Amino acid sequence: MSIEDAVVSAASYQAQLLGSIAEYDDAPAALAQQESQVAELVAQIQDDEKRLQALAANAKKEKRGHESLRDSTARRLAHTLTGKKEKFAARESEEERKYVEALEREFEARDALNVLRGIHRDAKLDDLSEKVRRRRSLKVELSALYGQIFNGPSLAFPEDDELEEQLKVVQEQYDEKRRRMDMESEGADTLTRADRTLSTCREKVSEKLDYTRWALSSYLDMEERSVFRQARELAHQVQLLVREAQSSCPSVGDIGELPVSQRQVKQRQLISEHG
Repeated sequence: MSIEDAVVSAASYQAQLLGSIAEYDDAPAALAQQESQVAELVAQIQDDEKRLQALAANAKKEKRGHESLRDSTARRLAHTLTGKKEKFAARESEEERKYVEALEREFEARDALNVLRGIHRDAKLDDLSEKVRRRRSLKVELSALYGQIFNGPSLAFPEDDELEEQLKVVQEQYDEKRRRMDMESEGADTLTRADRTLSTCREKVSEKLDYTRWALSSYLDMEERSVFRQARELAHQVQLLVREAQSSCPSVGDIGELPVSQRQVKQRQLISEHG
């Protein structure tokens, strides 16, 4: 069979293989990106677990100090008898504040860690790995098909070998440009998700700003705590999404800290009102 006849005979199969390969063109870059992000995520989870242990231990210590002072009838009586009742009350209030803040830091760290663990559970490396394997297998089939037709000197097409080399160069250039385009596109999509999440976070915080103008005690009602916890989780998701976008697009800048804890919001609110 001549090369011309072989090309015509294999045209349909070649088109089928090329179409199938094109369906998985995004998979290699997506898998590499996902693997890098998962590795960073695992490292961050490990660091956050250690940090949470330290914060939990500190919260327990502050709780013991707070309860010891609160439940000390003898010390309370001694301060009352010596005319230092107000001093004792101030110290008791300070111990309570330290305990509440330590507990809040522990809750914030626990919420952030749960967000990371959820993202790690949702990472679908297996799906991408299978797509990459399928794409590699299809390309092997395509190479085998070309080999059957064109291997060896191509007397009928003397320029064939030179064109093959040119094709390799062009293919490499295309793959690199496609990889960059995919990463830029992924970064843009991630920033869009971050923007939507940030808007939701703002709404959650705004829901309780009016309440916090007068609810300045250490303990807040259950509804407010729930809203702030949701806002903290959303803020942490925003920071993770921005870091994900930065790993895809180095030109993406940092957004810094997103203060949505009860203590930080109150401090900023007081500064705004009295500044």
